[in-house]
Amino acid sequence: TYLYPWDREYLARMPKRRDDDSIFLSVASYRDENCVATLTNAYKKAKQPNLLNVGLVQQNCNKHCISGVQKDGTTKKIRPDPDCHKIFCASETGKPHCDAGRVRALHIEEAESLGPYAARYFASKLWSGESWFLQIDSHMTFATHWDESSIRMLHRAPSAKPILSHYPPDAEENIENQKNVAAPRICIPNFSVEFIEGSIIRLDSDGAAQEFDGVFHEIPRFVPFVAAGYYVAHSGILKDAPYDPFLPYVFMGEEIIMSARYWTHGYDIFAPSYSVVGHIYERKFKPKFWETIDRLFQVDGINDDLGWIPLERIKHQLQYIESSRDFIQTKSVLYGLEHYTMGTQRSIWDYLELSGIDPIHKVVKKDNVGWCVLGVPPPFMGGNFTDLYPEGDPQQLEILKSNIITDDHDGEEPGFEDIGGAEEEVQEEVIAIDQPEDEVKGEEVEFFEEADVIKGEADSGVEELLEEVTAAEEEEQINMEEEVEEDAESEGEFKDDDDGDMEEEVEEEEEEDPEEEEEDSEEEEETDDAEEM
Repeated sequence: TYLYPWDREYLARMPKRRDDDSIFLSVASYRDENCVATLTNAYKKAKQPNLLNVGLVQQNCNKHCISGVQKDGTTKKIRPDPDCHKIFCASETGKPHCDAGRVRALHIEEAESLGPYAARYFASKLWSGESWFLQIDSHMTFATHWDESSIRMLHRAPSAKPILSHYPPDAEENIENQKNVAAPRICIPNFSVEFIEGSIIRLDSDGAAQEFDGVFHEIPRFVPFVAAGYYVAHSGILKDAPYDPFLPYVFMGEEIIMSARYWTHGYDIFAPSYSVVGHIYERKFKPKFWETIDRLFQVDGINDDLGWIPLERIKHQLQYIESSRDFIQTKSVLYGLEHYTMGTQRSIWDYLELSGIDPIHKVVKKDNVGWCVLGVPPPFMGGNFTDLYPEGDPQQLEILKSNIITDDHDGEEPGFEDIGGAEEEVQEEVIAIDQPEDEVKGEEVEFFEEADVIKGEADSGVEELLEEVTAAEEEEQINMEEEVEEDAESEGEFKDDDDGDMEEEVEEEEEEDPEEEEEDSEEEEETDDAEEM
């Protein structure tokens, strides 16, 4: 009711961009213990820390906190989340920058989180005229002078409106050793086979992000996709293609809609020449926003149901037939779309063609993304890039395709209409969508077996700071645990999901009335039956 008119008013009065090489670093954090180390190292490793301005959206639990789902499928009571903003601004590294107004933060309660895309939307509103826009996650590591390197590579990209983006290497790798190593780039998409994700395009398939080049290139290579965890662009992008305020609960789908919108607005997407940040990809057993939503509504899987609604808005723009206006039941999902949709400088059909996406047949045309694998510009980009991108050996592309892309159609070559609008029918090999295998239990066991705890790259100064904060909170924690025990006795809450037992630190609850247990069992059976339907 209020966000949309406010956003329209804000976009009309956006700050004027400054031409001082300042960077706005957008950081969305959800109950992330790595957030302090991320901010600290971002400033410590920056070439120009005084030109670095952070927009932090901090989504935390401040009382009655629950952990993420554990290996045995249960949750447990834990202490409140560390206040990343407060801790960083009290630190030796952070205080000068916070005092100077270079760290701006929006605090959101855990239960009010609307998912990662919405958090990034709010973070974009903390921009205050900085020259460059750079978006990362809150669990990152940084190479020395990562800021200068990012902008330098952006300037080297042969485009008037470049975006630099990719999936960074794992944080366990030494990011300082990546300067002369060709960075991975995202070339090959896939259609999700998960029903709850509505066949949306995902960029996490095998071969989607690989180090395709055997040698290092100074000039960034063209790619068709933007990754949400690291991308940098001219800050004018925030006005040209502003974040959509109508995409709450969206997780899968944010990257493909950003990619398509930016490209049709005239932006060219590139992979960095080398990696300057690392990413912590596995955070097993840590709280996830979808778990919070399910607990808030007290319905398992309700986040999936809520996410399905805005997903229709994304699929509608990407030309999915089932999400055309006539087929969408909730027409209001398209409200205000004209202000947050594709650009007019390029066609969405041209984008789908160059990225190999066929939303009609739900297949990926692998030949269409060969240019990305080989490291040459898209076929109909125009302009002369011969000096920057010498023609590659055609045999190299065939070798790369045979090693990276697998065919699942037993040699058949179905014909599909050229979705770019060509008159002739083209015959191409396609990557067919595999039917999901019913091996959920096996996957669960494999996922949870011998979980590795991956820590952020925090230097000794950050570790000492956290130790001091921990020591200072010990007495408060003891008081909190006593209050937890009292609350548990009086309210009968905080039971495990499966067996209703309290955690070891909380006294056991009185046994439930047998009649109530029987009613609960019947309700669970009804719920299971409904889900199967």
